[in-house]
Amino acid sequence: MAFILYMTFFLKIYRACLILLSEELEACTKSLRDGSKCSEDPSLWTSTARTEEIFERKEIIQDIGDCLEAYYLIEDLLEEFMSHFGHEIISLFIFSFVIVSARAFISIFVFASSSISSSLYAATKTSVYAWQMYSFASNCTNVDSACKKILHLLHRMDFAYLPYPLQAKVNMLAIKLASNPPGISPGEFFKVDRHLLLALLASMSSYMIILIQFQVSDYGNQTCNCTLNTQNIPE
Repeated sequence: MAFILYMTFFLKIYRACLILLSEELEACTKSLRDGSKCSEDPSLWTSTARTEEIFERKEIIQDIGDCLEAYYLIEDLLEEFMSHFGHEIISLFIFSFVIVSARAFISIFVFASSSISSSLYAATKTSVYAWQMYSFASNCTNVDSACKKILHLLHRMDFAYLPYPLQAKVNMLAIKLASNPPGISPGEFFKVDRHLLLALLASMSSYMIILIQFQVSDYGNQTCNCTLNTQNIPE
């Protein structure tokens, strides 16, 4: 439990940094758009206004470059996070999936045997493991959503007033985010997000149905054998 909270804390920090980065990019994009509108107004074509506009544009260009460097720094931290906790994340989801499936199966049959207290205990333990998986996957999804917002802002950016080296950097980052977006994917085996939970839930439901069918068929065979033995008892 504490280990899950520890990893979730890091994910929340990464998401907060990405949100701040997206807000800064959005402000830069808006400033570029407003500056281009002012430059098209002939009433503002004075030497002082032009000087202020050029100075502000240089600041915006510098801020955009700093945002790109900050993003690559956050991406490196995410890669270090995956390389450090990759094995733990894989073992966490495998262990939690097995425990949740087993306890859910036990809870159903304990409830069927009219043991309400034992069923509530098993259901509570199952909910704890399920909440751990959901909390971690939700934070991974939030990180992915923050990266998608940055990609959206890069596509909206006006390149008319950006220097060519910065345009190339923005295009490279946009292509990278579109083709290979960052995410929590330990060992490149699977990507941790809410879609993974849906896939695990579907698999668990299939296993539960199969196990229940086998269990019901075993009870049916026992009942049938008891009936036959009763009929064969001599008078």
